[in-house]
Amino acid sequence: MKQLFIGGEGTLGIITKLNIHCPKADLVKKLMVFKAESYEDIVKSVPKIKSILGKHLNAMECLDEVAYRTVTSIHPPIFDRVRPHEYLLFVEVST
Repeated sequence: MKQLFIGGEGTLGIITKLNIHCPKADLVKKLMVFKAESYEDIVKSVPKIKSILGKHLNAMECLDEVAYRTVTSIHPPIFDRVRPHEYLLFVEVST
């Protein structure tokens, strides 16, 4: 059906009904931060975090010390100090 409308450049039909699915935005979001000594520790923890949080998991982001310094040069820092070769895993969840 879609190809018929595309090929006809909209001249072959009239849209009479349209349904748009808009899920509700989550009202409560929480941010958890995990510190790890190595990137391998972060990689090992991701499957466990996913299995525990399930559908409540929205996003995960890993930062090393250099990336964290870059971000905190623009935004206020969350932690006073992140040591070299230390990794942070930010996990956003909704309820």
